[in-house]
Amino acid sequence: MARLTTKLKDESYIDATKRLLKGYRAAKISLSGRKKELENLAEDLVSLPALSCGDKVQTSLSGNPTEDDALELIEKKKEIESGIRRDEILIERVERAVSNLSGIYKDIITMRYIKGYSWRYLVDKMNYSERRLRDKNDEAIKAVAIGIYGYGACDEDNLISLLMGEIEA
Repeated sequence: MARLTTKLKDESYIDATKRLLKGYRAAKISLSGRKKELENLAEDLVSLPALSCGDKVQTSLSGNPTEDDALELIEKKKEIESGIRRDEILIERVERAVSNLSGIYKDIITMRYIKGYSWRYLVDKMNYSERRLRDKNDEAIKAVAIGIYGYGACDEDNLISLLMGEIEA
């Protein structure tokens, strides 16, 4: 992979990308926990006493304990499902962006952010200086940011020059 010299429009893309990468492992753990919580909630819903055909489920608390429990569980289910969708989107975006990296860039992002290894471990494992690895990390973060946010995150003039071959690769 050629050296990534593309400038991003705004440092907030870099910061947001770093937050996404740092949140990746927590999202994987959270996703697993939320799915288990959803399974348990489904069992709780099934265990509620049946409502008679004449009973109406309302959008506010009804005063009927069975209906109130059902409404609370349904609301909790919606919240959990929303959290699962957020986690799945974050995980999918990160995995897609990282899968498009190659060589050392992919290794650095995978070991540093996805597996959580220290810089010292990376230096020992990859036989590069820490400064060189951090430089490569910065380039990889830019590539991941473009993978997540698209080319709209790039400084347009710099991107056009890069694509036209006017910048050393």
